[in-house]
Amino acid sequence: MVGLACAGLTTFLIGYNRGMKTKQQGIITVGDTVIYRGNFGRGHEEIVKVTSMQLLEYPRDKMSIIEQDALWCSYAQIQENRIIFDLDNNKWCYAEQIVGRVDMVR
Repeated sequence: MVGLACAGLTTFLIGYNRGMKTKQQGIITVGDTVIYRGNFGRGHEEIVKVTSMQLLEYPRDKMSIIEQDALWCSYAQIQENRIIFDLDNNKWCYAEQIVGRVDMVR
């Protein structure tokens, strides 16, 4: 089911929530505004927009990209640190550097 979600079937997310977490429970999509911490999670918090995502087969392994242009990712993938986010400040980060979506954190 995760493979279907990351393949870009947004209608699955919108209309057919069958056991996946809803957006309110932790899904991040391309275009969401998030809070991220630079310097591998040790930097100050910045509010940025997600411009693209890559799903990884293994945690923190940039060489194991299995989905280049994922449209959204689940809370479980974020917890497993299997997502790389490209941000609108011309930086990228691992999932562990994302504090959360602005609408969920503040």
